[in-house]
Amino acid sequence: MQSTEMHGTEEQAKKPARKKIFVSGMIQGRMLGRLATYWVIYHLVLFHSMFLYHYMQYWGETLAGAQPEPFLELYGSFASNHYSIIICAVAVFPIIFWDMMSLTHRVAGPLVRFRTAMNQLAQGETVEKIKLRDGHLLIEFQDAFNAYLDTLESSKGESGKNSLADNATRPDADELAEAILEDAVALQQMTSSSPQAMAPNGVAADS
Repeated sequence: MQSTEMHGTEEQAKKPARKKIFVSGMIQGRMLGRLATYWVIYHLVLFHSMFLYHYMQYWGETLAGAQPEPFLELYGSFASNHYSIIICAVAVFPIIFWDMMSLTHRVAGPLVRFRTAMNQLAQGETVEKIKLRDGHLLIEFQDAFNAYLDTLESSKGESGKNSLADNATRPDADELAEAILEDAVALQQMTSSSPQAMAPNGVAADS
């Protein structure tokens, strides 16, 4: 039990400390910018929808005989009575923004690691299996990428074995040259030992 705990502690110690949460402007920047835009639009729509409801009530009271007010004064009095909505929106937004940054990092962080590993593979470098942190998303991509690394490693091993087998069965150049030289010497000896076969018109050569 103690060894298991020590092993887990060693693995946690080997993991590099997280340096930053914002790792990709392309991914996280767009998501966070869209969140901020929607946040502003939502509260503007909410505030003016409430003002529209208040204005309809004011219009009904005016038709019933109430004293009319200028539009700007009516809008100003409504804003002074409901400015707490804007204060709450501004106060809560940093909390939501930070949480969304952490959430987007769980996607952008693994994608950056996969991109780095693929660039290393393209340059012919050796890439170790990727182990994502606890809480990171894209676990399916991690399993698929590690399975691809296993397949790539096995294919390299098989190609290496096949090249070694070809080199073992392929005759060496020196041995081939020596065999050709022996055949040439044997042919020369056969030719010199039968001079009659080389004489023209069947006449034996002089000894």
